[in-house]
Amino acid sequence: MLPVRAVCVPGVSGEEAMRYAKRRDQNEPDIVDALEKAGFDVVRTDEIDLIAGKAGNNFLLEVKRDGMDTESRIRPLQRRLRDSWRGQYAIVTSPVEALRACMGMENEK
Repeated sequence: MLPVRAVCVPGVSGEEAMRYAKRRDQNEPDIVDALEKAGFDVVRTDEIDLIAGKAGNNFLLEVKRDGMDTESRIRPLQRRLRDSWRGQYAIVTSPVEALRACMGMENEK
């Protein structure tokens, strides 16, 4: 897995993106492992937690801890991306959700 320092998000300044210290969710390694075992390439980024790719398809994944109110934990930048992104984007809390999101989006094409 290759780390990526930054990804441009439409309508978001670099300053706004850097206001939040990047803390990784504890469940992220398990999600990455599951995706990689299923054949996805996975990249961690600063603004979007994970970008998973397979067979020419890319999936943006925001990882949140399970058992928390996901909607209230979405930062303004993440909400704006979720609401404006025209590609595949999902908020996931577990390996099963991540696989289901990517496989489902992959099958829709």
